[in-house]
Amino acid sequence: MSQVKPFEVRWDEARVGAVLDKVANYEWPPIPEVPDGWAYGCDGAWLKGLCDHWTGAYDWRAAVAELNRFPQFTARVEDFDLHFVHVVGEAGGKRPLLMSHGWPGSHYEFWGVIEKLAFPS
Repeated sequence: MSQVKPFEVRWDEARVGAVLDKVANYEWPPIPEVPDGWAYGCDGAWLKGLCDHWTGAYDWRAAVAELNRFPQFTARVEDFDLHFVHVVGEAGGKRPLLMSHGWPGSHYEFWGVIEKLAFPS
């Protein structure tokens, strides 16, 4: 196994700002006036609301902080780059627990239980 390297989620402020500017400045096509907004694809009003959320209400900095809440690392094993979270619990590593996710999925699915499992008391 290769060297284990620390990993941290980083989103560049300028790049995020550029994407949010594109979303905020999008020129919307005419929205069909139909009883069911989903009859011809995505409901336009719903999509506009989603875009408003991303550009005005969503706190991407808080999302980055949440993604970095637990220590993460990468390691190359044979031909694969592995990304993993390593939390040493209250037993000091004497009760190891390995959790693995499938595809599609992410170790973020375990965020809500990591502390409960690592620090049960």
